[in-house]
Amino acid sequence: MTISGIEHIAVVCKDTTKLSKWYAQTLGFVEVHNNKKTPPTILLKAQNGIMIEFVPSEGRPRIKTEEKDEGWRHLAILVANFDQTVVDLSKKGVEWIGEVKVSSSGTSKARFLKDPEGNLVHIIERTGPL
Repeated sequence: MTISGIEHIAVVCKDTTKLSKWYAQTLGFVEVHNNKKTPPTILLKAQNGIMIEFVPSEGRPRIKTEEKDEGWRHLAILVANFDQTVVDLSKKGVEWIGEVKVSSSGTSKARFLKDPEGNLVHIIERTGPL
């Protein structure tokens, strides 16, 4: 087997243009593909090369899920300076969920937020191995 890693994940969304712009403007991702259809499918690349694909919804409403329901839970965004990132994102008006969580070893800090369509995202800084 020659699997080399994760290339991208995809999120189905109501407004691919609006949501991808939020990820670009708020989190600094860069657009690398836009199929120019109406509505478009858009791919953004994070600083470490992992991509998020924004796929247009066909209009069926989302089933409401809670933090511990089965299925994908959240997208974790690795940051180099947690405290500064919290300040920067707060200035951009992100919707924080809960307080900062520090690992028992003290080698990681994390905090959840929601993107404009309600998807859970968390920022995390790791200063040591798992």
